[in-house]
Amino acid sequence: MVRKYEKINLDEIVSDIQGLINRNIELYVDIINKNEILEFLYRKKKRTRRVLYEIFSNRYSDNLYRNESSVSAKTKNVTSIKIDNVRIFCKEYFINENGIKKKIVMMYIYKDKKSNKDNRWKTSIELVGGYEYDF
Repeated sequence: MVRKYEKINLDEIVSDIQGLINRNIELYVDIINKNEILEFLYRKKKRTRRVLYEIFSNRYSDNLYRNESSVSAKTKNVTSIKIDNVRIFCKEYFINENGIKKKIVMMYIYKDKKSNKDNRWKTSIELVGGYEYDF
């Protein structure tokens, strides 16, 4: 089933980010989880700004924005934003629109009480790996 998404207005989260915006990368949020994700990012503005810097620099970092594709075949193009002990699972889409554009959908918040990964974490990331969005 194709899920609905909405483009994120970054000014609502971090007002001073405009200089960092990479026009080939766009951020979206899953409609069902939108409020929870955006409220969390708004509460963690300083760390969110650092994560957005990594995303718009087109970089991955284990401590900020990590590629989770190696977890299993079900997690292809899944990434996670890490802020404190919370991960926001995302999915990247690469679209050819006058050059390659990366579209990132923030899909789901996973609250981890401990830093190590367990079966619940793997089940959650594989579940959201099956989420599909139509671009």
